Amino acid sequence: MNHLKGSGDYGMIALGAYNGQTLNKGEENNDLHRAIRFTYPFKLGGQYIEASVQAYEGQFRTSGSTATAGVATPAEDFYDQRSAASLIFYPQPFGFQVEYTIGQGPEFDQDSGEVKQDELAGGYAMVNYSAGWANHRFFPYVRYQEYEGGRKIDNGNRMLTREWELGTEWQPDPALEITIAYAISDRIVESAIAEQNTNEEGQLLRLQAQFNY
Repeated sequence: MNHLKGSGDYGMIALGAYNGQTLNKGEENNDLHRAIRFTYPFKLGGQYIEASVQAYEGQFRTSGSTATAGVATPAEDFYDQRSAASLIFYPQPFGFQVEYTIGQGPEFDQDSGEVKQDELAGGYAMVNYSAGWANHRFFPYVRYQEYEGGRKIDNGNRMLTREWELGTEWQPDPALEITIAYAISDRIVESAIAEQNTNEEGQLLRLQAQFNY
């Protein structure tokens, strides 16, 4: 299965703990997030399949700044939780992946002007293909993803995201992965005032190199 493109080798059961205060922030409340994942790969009629469930939970502290369109929000801890299920058909040569997530976390409520606990949901679906030439491997793909819920990095601003992405991964060597991708994104981010909601539409080109060891 080394030449197939799955979710990575993290074992059948994985446990973890980490700082859940988003990127480049120190721990705010001495409450590490806890994560668990269970996955089961199997073969059915020659097709490799992997089914997984995963979840995490912890206490997330909002920044207590005026990040939400000038409305002051005090620093407060919120229960931050996600549960997800995913299914992967490894590309032989065609494959697909689907995942759906539900949970809850901090979200800015436009009516009250406060950050409250609320539900969220999102997921993605991807179709990919495996091709080889000499010692090179290629994995072209098309993916759609969406998310509706609070965006923690913005102090809980409610966001609706819909995004298409197409690209390919090139493996000139098993230790090197080069990805080129083009994305079309449509995001609506709510503000304290409805008339100031932000509609972020755009396209982006992404290049990535990854070394495996």
